[in-house]
Amino acid sequence: MAKTEGKCPNCGSIIQFDKQAERVRCIFCWGESDREEAEALMVDDSAHVYANESFEAPDDDERHELLMRQRGGQTAATPVKKTKTANKVQTKKRKDDEPSAVEKIKSMKKTVVRVPKVPTKKWLILTGIVTVLIVLFVAISVPLYMKRVEARATLEREVLEHSALKLEDQDAFAIDGLHNQSMLLVSRQTVKQEDAEKVAKIFYEAYETAYGDAAKTAHLQLRLLSNEAAFEAHIDGGTVTVEAIEQPIPEKVEEKSEPSTTAATSEEKSSSTHESSEARETSK
Repeated sequence: MAKTEGKCPNCGSIIQFDKQAERVRCIFCWGESDREEAEALMVDDSAHVYANESFEAPDDDERHELLMRQRGGQTAATPVKKTKTANKVQTKKRKDDEPSAVEKIKSMKKTVVRVPKVPTKKWLILTGIVTVLIVLFVAISVPLYMKRVEARATLEREVLEHSALKLEDQDAFAIDGLHNQSMLLVSRQTVKQEDAEKVAKIFYEAYETAYGDAAKTAHLQLRLLSNEAAFEAHIDGGTVTVEAIEQPIPEKVEEKSEPSTTAATSEEKSSSTHESSEARETSK
Protein backbone atom coordinates (compact mmCIF):
# COMPACT_ATOMS: atom_id res chain seq x y z
CA MET A 1 0.00 0.00 0.00
CA ALA A 2 1.14 3.57 -0.72
CA LYS A 3 2.63 5.45 2.20
CA THR A 4 2.44 9.14 3.08
CA GLU A 5 3.68 11.39 5.88
CA GLY A 6 1.95 13.68 8.33
CA LYS A 7 2.36 15.36 11.70
CA CYS A 8 0.95 14.11 14.97
CA PRO A 9 -1.65 16.65 16.17
CA ASN A 10 -0.65 15.91 19.78
CA CYS A 11 3.18 16.11 19.88
CA GLY A 12 4.13 17.32 16.37
CA SER A 13 6.26 14.29 15.46
CA ILE A 14 6.44 13.18 11.80
CA ILE A 15 4.68 9.87 11.27
CA GLN A 16 4.10 7.55 8.29
CA PHE A 17 0.83 5.82 7.46
CA ASP A 18 -1.20 4.36 4.61
CA LYS A 19 -2.97 6.81 2.32
CA GLN A 20 -6.22 4.88 2.62
CA ALA A 21 -6.20 4.74 6.45
CA GLU A 22 -8.90 6.71 8.21
CA ARG A 23 -7.23 6.82 11.61
CA VAL A 24 -3.50 7.04 12.34
CA ARG A 25 -1.50 6.58 15.52
CA CYS A 26 1.77 8.20 16.58
CA ILE A 27 4.55 5.87 17.75
CA PHE A 28 6.11 8.65 19.87
CA CYS A 29 3.22 9.73 22.10
CA TRP A 30 0.73 6.96 21.07
CA GLY A 31 -1.87 9.61 20.31
CA GLU A 32 -4.56 8.75 17.73
CA SER A 33 -5.90 11.22 15.15
CA ASP A 34 -7.55 11.54 11.70
CA ARG A 35 -5.43 10.97 8.63
CA GLU A 36 -6.60 14.17 6.95
CA GLU A 37 -5.69 16.29 9.98
CA ALA A 38 -2.18 14.79 10.10
CA GLU A 39 -1.66 15.44 6.37
CA ALA A 40 -2.91 19.04 6.72
CA LEU A 41 -0.50 19.75 9.60
CA MET A 42 2.38 18.48 7.45
CA VAL A 43 1.57 21.22 4.95
CA ASP A 44 0.98 24.07 7.43
CA ASP A 45 0.84 23.92 11.24
CA SER A 46 1.30 27.62 12.05
CA ALA A 47 -2.20 27.97 13.51
CA HIS A 48 -2.18 24.66 15.38
CA VAL A 49 -1.41 24.28 19.10
CA TYR A 50 0.11 20.94 20.13
CA ALA A 51 -1.44 19.69 23.36
CA ASN A 52 1.37 17.24 24.26
CA GLU A 53 -0.96 15.01 26.25
CA SER A 54 0.07 11.63 27.65
CA PHE A 55 -1.55 8.45 26.30
CA GLU A 56 -1.33 4.91 27.51
CA ALA A 57 1.09 2.77 25.56
CA PRO A 58 -0.50 -0.13 23.54
CA ASP A 59 0.25 -3.76 24.20
CA ASP A 60 3.26 -5.50 22.67
CA ASP A 61 1.50 -6.84 19.56
CA GLU A 62 -0.10 -3.54 18.63
CA ARG A 63 3.14 -1.69 19.29
CA HIS A 64 5.04 -4.07 17.05
CA GLU A 65 2.48 -3.67 14.30
CA LEU A 66 2.62 0.15 14.48
CA LEU A 67 6.41 0.13 14.39
CA MET A 68 6.43 -2.10 11.35
CA ARG A 69 3.98 0.18 9.56
CA GLN A 70 6.11 3.18 10.41
CA ARG A 71 9.14 1.46 8.90
CA GLY A 72 7.20 0.49 5.80
CA GLY A 73 7.15 -3.27 6.53
CA GLN A 74 4.25 -5.75 6.35
CA THR A 75 3.28 -7.37 9.61
CA ALA A 76 1.85 -10.51 7.94
CA ALA A 77 4.96 -11.16 5.84
CA THR A 78 7.43 -10.54 8.64
CA PRO A 79 6.37 -12.58 11.66
CA VAL A 80 8.20 -12.09 14.88
CA LYS A 81 10.26 -14.96 16.17
CA LYS A 82 9.49 -15.49 19.79
CA THR A 83 12.88 -16.19 21.28
CA LYS A 84 13.63 -15.97 24.95
CA THR A 85 15.28 -12.57 24.58
CA ALA A 86 12.45 -11.23 22.42
CA ASN A 87 9.86 -12.50 24.87
CA LYS A 88 11.61 -10.75 27.74
CA VAL A 89 11.69 -7.45 25.83
CA GLN A 90 8.11 -7.72 24.59
CA THR A 91 6.60 -8.81 27.90
CA LYS A 92 8.45 -6.23 29.98
CA LYS A 93 5.90 -3.82 31.44
CA ARG A 94 6.37 -0.12 31.55
CA LYS A 95 7.26 1.21 34.99
CA ASP A 96 5.09 3.85 36.60
CA ASP A 97 7.99 6.23 37.18
CA GLU A 98 9.31 5.93 33.60
CA PRO A 99 8.65 9.16 31.65
CA SER A 100 6.40 9.05 28.63
CA ALA A 101 7.47 10.00 25.11
CA VAL A 102 5.94 13.48 25.49
CA GLU A 103 7.76 14.04 28.77
CA LYS A 104 11.03 12.94 27.18
CA ILE A 105 10.55 15.47 24.36
CA LYS A 106 9.79 18.22 26.88
CA SER A 107 12.86 17.38 28.94
CA MET A 108 15.05 17.59 25.82
CA LYS A 109 13.86 21.17 25.24
CA LYS A 110 14.77 22.34 28.75
CA THR A 111 18.13 23.99 29.25
CA VAL A 112 19.79 22.78 32.42
CA VAL A 113 22.39 25.16 33.82
CA ARG A 114 24.72 23.58 36.30
CA VAL A 115 27.26 25.59 38.27
CA PRO A 116 30.57 23.73 38.24
CA LYS A 117 31.79 22.73 41.66
CA VAL A 118 35.08 24.42 42.45
CA PRO A 119 37.48 22.34 44.55
CA THR A 120 38.56 23.67 47.93
CA LYS A 121 42.15 24.02 46.77
CA LYS A 122 41.13 26.35 43.94
CA TRP A 123 38.99 28.41 46.30
CA LEU A 124 41.98 28.86 48.59
CA ILE A 125 44.16 29.92 45.66
CA LEU A 126 41.58 32.45 44.46
CA THR A 127 41.15 33.82 47.99
CA GLY A 128 44.92 34.21 48.32
CA ILE A 129 45.18 36.06 45.01
CA VAL A 130 42.37 38.47 45.94
CA THR A 131 43.95 39.09 49.34
CA VAL A 132 47.32 39.87 47.77
CA LEU A 133 45.71 42.30 45.32
CA ILE A 134 43.90 44.11 48.14
CA VAL A 135 47.09 44.38 50.17
CA LEU A 136 48.99 45.76 47.16
CA PHE A 137 46.24 48.30 46.49
CA VAL A 138 46.27 49.52 50.09
CA ALA A 139 50.08 49.56 50.18
CA ILE A 140 50.19 51.78 47.07
CA SER A 141 47.15 54.02 47.56
CA VAL A 142 47.57 54.89 51.26
CA PRO A 143 51.12 56.33 50.91
CA LEU A 144 50.01 58.32 47.85
CA TYR A 145 47.04 59.71 49.75
CA MET A 146 49.17 60.63 52.76
CA LYS A 147 51.71 62.30 50.50
CA ARG A 148 48.95 64.30 48.84
CA VAL A 149 47.58 65.46 52.20
CA GLU A 150 51.04 66.40 53.44
CA ALA A 151 51.86 68.29 50.24
CA ARG A 152 48.54 70.15 50.43
CA ALA A 153 49.30 71.27 53.97
CA THR A 154 52.74 72.49 52.85
CA LEU A 155 51.25 74.47 49.95
CA GLU A 156 48.63 76.05 52.16
CA ARG A 157 51.16 77.04 54.81
CA GLU A 158 53.70 78.48 52.35
CA VAL A 159 51.18 80.44 50.31
CA LEU A 160 49.40 81.94 53.31
CA GLU A 161 52.68 82.91 55.00
CA HIS A 162 54.46 84.44 52.00
CA SER A 163 51.55 85.82 50.02
CA ALA A 164 51.58 89.54 49.33
CA LEU A 165 47.86 89.64 50.06
CA LYS A 166 46.75 89.93 53.67
CA LEU A 167 44.34 87.03 53.69
CA GLU A 168 41.94 86.78 56.59
CA ASP A 169 40.22 83.73 58.02
CA GLN A 170 36.99 84.39 56.17
CA ASP A 171 38.71 84.57 52.78
CA ALA A 172 38.19 81.52 50.56
CA PHE A 173 41.19 79.30 50.02
CA ALA A 174 41.11 75.93 48.24
CA ILE A 175 43.56 73.48 46.64
CA ASP A 176 42.26 70.91 44.18
CA GLY A 177 43.54 68.27 41.77
CA LEU A 178 45.00 64.79 42.09
CA HIS A 179 48.47 66.28 42.55
CA ASN A 180 47.34 69.58 44.16
CA GLN A 181 48.02 71.44 40.92
CA SER A 182 45.07 73.87 41.15
CA MET A 183 44.56 76.69 43.66
CA LEU A 184 41.70 79.13 44.28
CA LEU A 185 41.98 82.36 46.32
CA VAL A 186 39.11 84.73 47.01
CA SER A 187 39.87 88.06 48.65
CA ARG A 188 37.81 91.12 49.50
CA GLN A 189 40.82 93.32 48.91
CA THR A 190 41.39 95.02 45.59
CA VAL A 191 43.76 92.83 43.58
CA LYS A 192 45.75 93.64 40.46
CA GLN A 193 47.57 91.63 37.85
CA GLU A 194 50.84 92.14 39.70
CA ASP A 195 49.31 90.56 42.81
CA ALA A 196 48.25 87.53 40.81
CA GLU A 197 51.79 87.13 39.41
CA LYS A 198 53.34 87.30 42.89
CA VAL A 199 50.92 84.74 44.34
CA ALA A 200 51.51 82.45 41.34
CA LYS A 201 55.30 82.54 41.90
CA ILE A 202 54.79 81.78 45.58
CA PHE A 203 52.54 78.89 44.60
CA TYR A 204 55.22 77.49 42.29
CA GLU A 205 57.96 77.80 44.93
CA ALA A 206 55.76 76.08 47.50
CA TYR A 207 54.94 73.35 44.97
CA GLU A 208 58.65 72.87 44.32
CA THR A 209 59.21 72.54 48.07
CA ALA A 210 56.48 69.91 48.35
CA TYR A 211 57.14 67.87 45.17
CA GLY A 212 60.74 68.63 44.25
CA ASP A 213 61.73 68.22 40.58
CA ALA A 214 58.17 67.23 39.65
CA ALA A 215 57.26 70.92 39.78
CA LYS A 216 59.32 71.57 36.62
CA THR A 217 57.04 69.38 34.49
CA ALA A 218 53.76 70.10 36.30
CA HIS A 219 51.13 72.47 34.92
CA LEU A 220 49.84 74.63 37.77
CA GLN A 221 46.78 76.85 37.75
CA LEU A 222 45.86 79.72 40.07
CA ARG A 223 42.63 81.70 40.23
CA LEU A 224 42.60 84.93 42.24
CA LEU A 225 39.15 86.47 42.66
CA SER A 226 37.90 89.63 44.28
CA ASN A 227 34.84 91.87 44.19
CA GLU A 228 36.33 94.09 41.49
CA ALA A 229 38.63 91.87 39.40
CA ALA A 230 39.53 88.25 38.73
CA PHE A 231 42.71 86.75 37.29
CA GLU A 232 43.80 83.31 36.16
CA ALA A 233 47.48 82.33 36.16
CA HIS A 234 49.13 79.35 34.46
CA ILE A 235 52.55 78.20 35.66
CA ASP A 236 54.69 75.91 33.48
CA GLY A 237 58.21 75.22 34.73
CA GLY A 238 58.34 78.48 36.67
CA THR A 239 57.02 80.60 33.79
CA VAL A 240 53.90 82.52 34.87
CA THR A 241 51.19 83.69 32.47
CA VAL A 242 48.37 85.84 33.91
CA GLU A 243 45.16 86.94 32.21
CA ALA A 244 42.04 88.72 33.42
CA ILE A 245 38.83 86.68 33.50
CA GLU A 246 35.18 87.29 34.27
CA GLN A 247 34.55 85.34 37.42
CA PRO A 248 31.92 86.30 40.02
CA ILE A 249 32.92 86.08 43.64
CA PRO A 250 31.56 82.88 45.28
CA GLU A 251 28.27 82.99 47.15
CA LYS A 252 29.92 82.20 50.50
CA VAL A 253 31.91 85.46 50.43
CA GLU A 254 28.85 87.46 49.38
CA GLU A 255 26.80 85.93 52.17
CA LYS A 256 29.42 86.98 54.72
CA SER A 257 29.05 90.60 53.62
CA GLU A 258 25.28 90.59 54.24
CA PRO A 259 25.46 91.10 58.06
CA SER A 260 27.21 94.48 57.60
CA THR A 261 24.46 95.57 55.20
CA THR A 262 21.81 94.42 57.66
CA ALA A 263 23.54 96.27 60.49
CA ALA A 264 23.57 99.48 58.43
CA THR A 265 19.88 99.10 57.69
CA SER A 266 19.06 98.58 61.37
CA GLU A 267 21.06 101.72 62.28
CA GLU A 268 19.10 103.76 59.70
CA LYS A 269 15.81 102.47 61.14
CA SER A 270 16.84 103.32 64.70
CA SER A 271 17.94 106.87 63.68
CA SER A 272 14.68 107.50 61.84
CA THR A 273 12.72 106.28 64.87
CA HIS A 274 14.70 108.60 67.15
CA GLU A 275 14.04 111.60 64.86
CA SER A 276 10.30 110.90 64.75
CA SER A 277 10.14 110.74 68.57
CA GLU A 278 11.93 114.12 68.85
CA ALA A 279 9.46 115.64 66.37
CA ARG A 280 6.54 114.49 68.51
CA GLU A 281 8.00 116.06 71.65
CA THR A 282 8.56 119.38 69.84
CA SER A 283 4.97 119.46 68.58
CA LYS A 284 3.69 118.94 72.10
